Amino acid sequence: MATILAIDSSCDICSVALQGANGVFVRESKAPRQHAAEILTMVDELLLESGYSMTDINAVAVITGPGSFTGLRIGIAVAQGLAFPGSIPVIPFSSLAAMAMLVKQQYGSQQILTAFQSRENEFYFAAWQITDDWPCCIAAEQIVNKNGLLMQLGSLSGSWFAAGNAWSDEVLDSAQLHLAGSDRLIKSSAASILPASISRLAAADVIQAEELLPVYLQEQLVYSAQQGLS
Repeated sequence: MATILAIDSSCDICSVALQGANGVFVRESKAPRQHAAEILTMVDELLLESGYSMTDINAVAVITGPGSFTGLRIGIAVAQGLAFPGSIPVIPFSSLAAMAMLVKQQYGSQQILTAFQSRENEFYFAAWQITDDWPCCIAAEQIVNKNGLLMQLGSLSGSWFAAGNAWSDEVLDSAQLHLAGSDRLIKSSAASILPASISRLAAADVIQAEELLPVYLQEQLVYSAQQGLS
């Protein structure tokens, strides 16, 4: 069985997780926005608890965005620092796709809306269709305001599960869409990307540490503003 170390620093609380033949091990930061102070300590704790060392790790999975600008840079730097010395392959993940995978694991839904707050009145958003246990993007990852979000929802058909903290009662009531369910507490985490990481490693869907880049979505917000959605 492959041994995977996963890192998520895209939101206020960062997390790391490790899966291998010895089981699954997880750590989360004790306070918001303490990524730089706690993330390496958490990795050391996981390795000690699991009985593995970095030479046993077959791949490092990491959330590359969207999310906190500073948090993403810290997580990517840590992933690169851990993977580069031993030429360990790296598996980048979208935070929005990670949320969709978690919804599939917990609720079994096939059509999933993921959205969480970026800044005041701005949201990271994407719509997904689960195909062969993998989320395929139906509405591209983007950053939108409320009007832009409602416009995206208006173009969708079918029954959808809404995940993330963007789905206020006001937004859900305004959406002309059939909802199969919702969970505002769903968010990406290091543990949520472990199952897919094993599959992607088996398929050699990996990159090298130096190829890792953060994913920012500011350009889409500019486009929305030009379309009168600001």
